[in-house]
Amino acid sequence: VMAQLTWNPAQDGRAILDDYYRRGFGKAAADLKAYWDLMEATRQTFVAKDCRYSEVYDAAFFDKAYGLLSRATNAVAGEPELYRRRVEFVRAGLDYTRLIVAIRDLMDQFRKSGKKDAAVEAKVRANWKDIERIVQEHPYAINWGPVRPLTPRMAGLHPDYAAAPKKKPLIF
Repeated sequence: VMAQLTWNPAQDGRAILDDYYRRGFGKAAADLKAYWDLMEATRQTFVAKDCRYSEVYDAAFFDKAYGLLSRATNAVAGEPELYRRRVEFVRAGLDYTRLIVAIRDLMDQFRKSGKKDAAVEAKVRANWKDIERIVQEHPYAINWGPVRPLTPRMAGLHPDYAAAPKKKPLIF
């Protein structure tokens, strides 16, 4: 949208997005539009509430999001394979989101328990393995560089790097 508006700022942003959905996803356009609208609204709710991720990215959210992507997959059945692959690319991002939200809650449990909980640790490690698989299958869907467990951005989200992230003061 930004590139199109830079080229011609008088364009309608919604029309640009509608064209993107139509050309990019064919018969799944409406479902993908609804999916991204859901993602945007959920993110806005998260920012406004300043709460835990799992409070807004909850089971109801994931049910609705996966439902939209399942409808999209069904809509492109029998259409060119490119459309199905694009829906799967989007699903990779949702799978990552589901896993990282779960990891955040699990690592909170891991740190708060004060002792090493082997079951929680195993689940966190399994989720990270699933994330690595997603990155291998869809290398352009997830930017692996900054989301690897040992990066500052992901501090505290892996048993090997379990220290809670320290907030730095804002310097202007």
